[in-house]
Amino acid sequence: MCDYCGDKIASQVDHISSVSDHVDSVLDGTITLGEAEDLANGSENFADSCGGSTGSCNQEKGKKNVDDFPKKEKESKRISRRRR
Repeated sequence: MCDYCGDKIASQVDHISSVSDHVDSVLDGTITLGEAEDLANGSENFADSCGGSTGSCNQEKGKKNVDDFPKKEKESKRISRRRR
């Protein structure tokens, strides 16, 4: 099931946060580009997502940070833990 909505079958894997979410930290020297890539590509940063069509969670979320993506009623604990 989709980690975001819990209603549809997950057919894609989505990055919960992308490398672009860490750009400011790379630019100010807090982390390296390699560290940003590791954060983005670590297994804990992947969510099972419904996708492939307009209105799917993966398409709706796009490059948004999970905090900017509307919370769904049946959201998984994996997603809930990632919200700030």
